[in-house]
Amino acid sequence: MAYDPGTSIGRYEIVSQIGQGGMGAVYKATQVSLQREVALKVITEAYMSNEMARARFEQEARAVAQIVHPNIVQVHDLGKTE
Repeated sequence: MAYDPGTSIGRYEIVSQIGQGGMGAVYKATQVSLQREVALKVITEAYMSNEMARARFEQEARAVAQIVHPNIVQVHDLGKTE
């Protein structure tokens, strides 16, 4: 499912889609509470019902969150929405 600009996903508001991959899409978004621009990675609905895929997605986010490097996007949040 692609999200249109202006759509709210949790605490984030979609600005535009940046890219699409095998497990999901990445969006340019605004973190509303801090009014800052972020990249928001969203897993596709097809993978949300797959427990192993969802676990891999979460594991990837946790692993990348441990890395601090100027060429790697810093992970600040992980969560689920309805």
